Amino acid sequence: MRDCDLLNAMMIRNFEKGDLEKIIGFKKQSSKENFPGLKYDMNRFKDKILKTNPDNIKAVEIDNNIVGYIWFEIKKFSTGKYGVIRNLFIEPEYRHKGLAQELMRTAENQIKKETNKIRVTISKSNEASVRLCKKMGYKETRYIMEKTIS
Repeated sequence: MRDCDLLNAMMIRNFEKGDLEKIIGFKKQSSKENFPGLKYDMNRFKDKILKTNPDNIKAVEIDNNIVGYIWFEIKKFSTGKYGVIRNLFIEPEYRHKGLAQELMRTAENQIKKETNKIRVTISKSNEASVRLCKKMGYKETRYIMEKTIS
């Protein structure tokens, strides 16, 4: 399927409880790709997803099959109110075809109803997401650094 046909065939919709296991699978795969060796608490992730407003989690479907999702929320910081992109994932065979960009646009359109500022944190190894965000006008504003101490 050509990319333009794929974009025409996709449907972006709100999260439904029946999507939960697929979203958990996406999170596991994303964690393995971006944070190898890091153990992620999937029960905590599941609890957070279920407590999130379903309007703030969008699934992208192709032929009635979920192939990706975005999870975002509005947060208040000392510097103001921001939309925060919590997770974005597209199945590998559907990457680089415009689906992530469409999910980001969908999130931005919803976020701009409440604020005009958005934050996204991307693992350093995720070059495709960095390129996507730069292409969409995001700017680097800070670095997050980590250290394991013993």
